[in-house]
Amino acid sequence: MTILIRIFTAALMFGMSGNPALAKSTNEANVLLAERQFSAAVATNDTRGVIGVTAEDWQIIDGDGHIIPRTAFLQLIADGTLKHSHLSNSNETVRLYGRTAVVTAYSKSIGTYDGSPFSTDEVSTGVWVLKDNQWRCVLTQLTSRKR
Repeated sequence: MTILIRIFTAALMFGMSGNPALAKSTNEANVLLAERQFSAAVATNDTRGVIGVTAEDWQIIDGDGHIIPRTAFLQLIADGTLKHSHLSNSNETVRLYGRTAVVTAYSKSIGTYDGSPFSTDEVSTGVWVLKDNQWRCVLTQLTSRKR
């Protein structure tokens, strides 16, 4: 299925290369697809999925300001310290800057950390870079929404 999506996307991008407006919307759609794949991987505690859409030097800054490198984040998922039971995004926006994109969204998640339940309401910001024709997340910043 993934191969079919890549073939379709490549064909779509090739066909739209003469129209900058359509190419931009295709790039935006591809970034949003990668962002949604990332969120789905985190929501299902899928380390391979996270690896598939993040750069090797990716890091996440949590809502409390802790900087967590990719290896540490993956270990938290792999050993079950961090488990998500729900993660959803809304009001997603994509801004393109050449081969870099910034995605912002409202994010809500539910799960457990080290056996203790958590629930978050945050603004997430993802910085994506187009490398080898694939969008890779290089940084995720979470900011708690206080109400």
